[in-house]
Amino acid sequence: MKEKKEKKSSKPAGKPYVFLDHTADIMFEAWGKDFKEALENAAHAMFSIMGHAQEKESFTLHERARSPEELVVYTLSALLSNAEAKEMVISRVQIT
Repeated sequence: MKEKKEKKSSKPAGKPYVFLDHTADIMFEAWGKDFKEALENAAHAMFSIMGHAQEKESFTLHERARSPEELVVYTLSALLSNAEAKEMVISRVQIT
């Protein structure tokens, strides 16, 4: 029986995220100097695969969660839902 070796991602210079190999979906790892920046970069990674956008309009989301992990899931899901409902590609995300 062969042991699977887990691939480790390397942080490329200039990009705050990297796409990882996945057979059934798209997977990425994002980082930043703090949690807010890492979440912004995760949103940027998610929308970078959908195309390029011009900044034309904005909207505000308010999310709460019991843990940072849940906050990431809730925020990315809400961003994706709003983008689909408004038929737009998000170009920039600012977490406050």
